[in-house]
Amino acid sequence: MIPDRAMTDLAGSLASIRGGEDSMLELKEVVVRGARVAFGGKKRCASSDLAEVLVSMATTDGGGVLGVRDTDRDVVGIKLANRERVERFVSEVADDDCEPPIEPRHHTEFRT
Repeated sequence: MIPDRAMTDLAGSLASIRGGEDSMLELKEVVVRGARVAFGGKKRCASSDLAEVLVSMATTDGGGVLGVRDTDRDVVGIKLANRERVERFVSEVADDDCEPPIEPRHHTEFRT
């Protein structure tokens, strides 16, 4: 989930991340534990947190970047093995937990 503005290339993405969160951008570290997806150090499932972010961002045409620790803006990434699970989770939350349902736009940047 990345906003369309300034996120079409890696340099633009990193510049937006370094600028930090605002009303148009939300940063979330993703932790996958088995079938569960959580944000940062939280132990509970992230669905209610994500639904709140999705609704907020949909009303401002903003977006979120998953795989970034919001406390220090460090790009920690999402393991490739977990990418499909995280994308499925985002889509399920957008469809099941948002009213009206939201159609997220997924964009993936690969960095080694």
